[in-house]
Amino acid sequence: MKSPIRKSESREKKSLTRLEKILNEKFAKINNRFNSIGKTQQNLGRMLSAKIQVANRELEERLAQKISKFSNLILTTIDPLLKELETRQEDRELAAEQTAQMRK
Repeated sequence: MKSPIRKSESREKKSLTRLEKILNEKFAKINNRFNSIGKTQQNLGRMLSAKIQVANRELEERLAQKISKFSNLILTTIDPLLKELETRQEDRELAAEQTAQMRK
């Protein structure tokens, strides 16, 4: 027959074994949750990166459109002015020629 001390030790060992098993299960669950959170963070990071790339492309397209529109506006504004300057230059040259011919 087991002595009361050995019975107590045996019960303590069983209790410790059960406690260790419970703790191991709890740690495994916590570890699984951390792994799940890590995967979720990775997925969120990828999604965020993709959204940033799309937003960047859209921004580049809008910027290119605005630059093109501005360039067209400048060209349509400046072109008539350049033609006017060219016409005036021709008029001055013609006037200078006519003045030179009259002096002869």
